[in-house]
Order: sequence, then C-alpha cells, then structure tokens
Amino acid sequence: LITWEEAGAVMRGRWRYWDEKIGSGPPPIRVAEGWLHLYHGVATHLGTGLYQAGAVLLDAEDPTRVLARTTRNLLEPRELSETVGQVPNVVFPGGWVVDGVTSGEIAAPDARVRVYYGGADTVVALAETTVDDLLRACRED
Repeated sequence: LITWEEAGAVMRGRWRYWDEKIGSGPPPIRVAEGWLHLYHGVATHLGTGLYQAGAVLLDAEDPTRVLARTTRNLLEPRELSETVGQVPNVVFPGGWVVDGVTSGEIAAPDARVRVYYGGADTVVALAETTVDDLLRACRED
C-alpha cells in the first residue's frame, strides 16, 4: 500500500435530498446484482446538520457505476440517544454483519443484516434488516 491510484468518484451528494453531503460506511458486500454499500448523508438544506444513512447498489465489474440508490434515508436520528449527545442528530453506519456470508461470497437475498451505527457520537446502536429489503429500498422511486 505504498502506491495509490485514484480511480475516481463513485458517487456524489444530491442537492435538496437527504444526502447532499455524503461519506462512506462499512465495506460493501457482494450480492447477485453487484456490490451493496451503506453510506451516510447530511441534509444541509434543512439547516440542522442531520446525519442519516442509506444504501447504494454498485456494478460488480465497475463499482464506480451506480445501478440504484435509495431516494429516501433508511435510518435517521429518532431515539434520544441519537438526537442528544456529543454531536446531536447523527446516525452513522460503521459496520455490518451479514448472516451466512464469508469473505468473497455472494449474500443471499433473505440473509439477515445487522448494522452497527453510531448515535450522536455517544452510543453504538444496532439495526436489523435483510439484503432483499436493502436492495428493494435502492430501487424505490
């Protein structure tokens, strides 16, 4: 890891959406359709610095190509531990565990996903879903 090459941007924030400013979450997981990735976004137009989480599906052969992306956030600060703390109004996905998947394997649609995320820079919390639910959310308009 001495020499790095910039491959280019994968995606950018979207003006007046929940993800005007964005940052990467945990490493992507391989699914049949490509790479599934979680990320966080900030809705700056709301004036609150609200950090939320969403998902994106990237092409398997060219992960700089976005195939589908959540139009709405999937996770937002609602609990007291997410709205009040060191940095209020923040949920920030940091890790995930996909049941039955080891390195290099393709995650099944019905695989359970446990997402570990920070809340208000004060707690680590857990949310659960499935691969299929995340993919469906990426495709919704």
